[in-house]
Amino acid sequence: MKKKFSCGFEVTKEVIGGKWKGLVLYFLMNGPKRTSELNRIIPNITQKML
Repeated sequence: MKKKFSCGFEVTKEVIGGKWKGLVLYFLMNGPKRTSELNRIIPNITQKML
């Protein structure tokens, strides 16, 4: 059964999903960052998730 989405945001959220992906993408919008930089910016994220 196909899911019906009412807007593009719902589709994007479904594709990206995950607890940390949106936050990581937000910080990467202004350019690349090293893993250690992201770890400082998002202290609760695990090394595995990065």
